[in-house]
Amino acid sequence: MNQQIDFAFFEKTLTEILLVICIGCTVTFIALYFIARSVANKSIEPLKQALNREKSFTSYASHEFRTPLAVLKGSMEVLIRKPRTVEEYEKKIKENIQVVDGMNTMVNNLLTLTRLESDKVKLNNTDCSVKEILTEAYSNYVDAIIKNKLHISLTVSPDDLIVNVDKNSMLIILNNILSNATKYCNPKGYISLRAYRKEKHVIIEIENTGKGISKEETALVFNQFYRSIANGQQKIQGYGLGLAIVKRFTEIIGANVEIESDIEGTTILRIILSQK
Repeated sequence: MNQQIDFAFFEKTLTEILLVICIGCTVTFIALYFIARSVANKSIEPLKQALNREKSFTSYASHEFRTPLAVLKGSMEVLIRKPRTVEEYEKKIKENIQVVDGMNTMVNNLLTLTRLESDKVKLNNTDCSVKEILTEAYSNYVDAIIKNKLHISLTVSPDDLIVNVDKNSMLIILNNILSNATKYCNPKGYISLRAYRKEKHVIIEIENTGKGISKEETALVFNQFYRSIANGQQKIQGYGLGLAIVKRFTEIIGANVEIESDIEGTTILRIILSQK
């Protein structure tokens, strides 16, 4: 008996099959698209990060170079307006050298921040004498200490206190704190360096006399380019990068940083290191 082919049923079935195939292909293409996009995004992520770091550096530099460049330009314009004495030339040249030194410091700090943003800081933890680290750090500021007739004290308890830390990172932290301490300390004022053990922590404190900052501002001082608006603070040379570097490096070495300050009192920067 001959069977009649139901062409309508056959056509319907074929259409459904083709529809399923089309839907499957569409889903597959969509999935492949998102997979390819995800892979592409991951592959270009390092490039995007590098470009963002370059943009940040350019933004920082252009923002901060304006003032010192204006100072240098104005100083040179003054010198060429009329003949000057040797003493006047020497004075202006020395002032310009100080401005250039400040710019060099700023560039170094900007490069440090850019390197921190790239997460390429490698730590080499070793057992270090706290007294030796503090002594090495403040010896970099002996000239400023002598020039401003500052009094400095160092107390470490116990005397042979040891920390396991990356020494280079620790020195960068201390150097930036001491730079601020010597900068903002009042003439003939006091800077106190203290270190002691408290339970499972080693505490390092650097305290200086002089004009402090308000409690409202203490939450802002670790931001990049932030400088205290306290009376007279803006007149002191600086770029507001030192404490941002301190904050970032303390995070990298697994430490904490705290600040205590009183507008009419002393300022204390406290580094808290977890130790076994």
